[in-house]
Amino acid sequence: MAATRRTWGLLLLTAILGTVLGIFCQRIPLLAPYFRTLAAPGLHVETVDLIFAVFGFKFFLQINLGTLLGGVVGLWLVR
Repeated sequence: MAATRRTWGLLLLTAILGTVLGIFCQRIPLLAPYFRTLAAPGLHVETVDLIFAVFGFKFFLQINLGTLLGGVVGLWLVR
């Protein structure tokens, strides 16, 4: 059970780090065409009114080539 959690945690960590690296590579003009955002699924709630407080939030996950590369590295590490 613990090994399964560790496996999923490592895969998630490498995919997140790959995404961050991909976003960084988007800022480099030579690499930008390869690391463009392929999809950005997310949630956007503009206003939540709880009588005593009003707030909103956004949560988006950018998926790019770095995400794929991070997942492949994670699978390789888990192997």
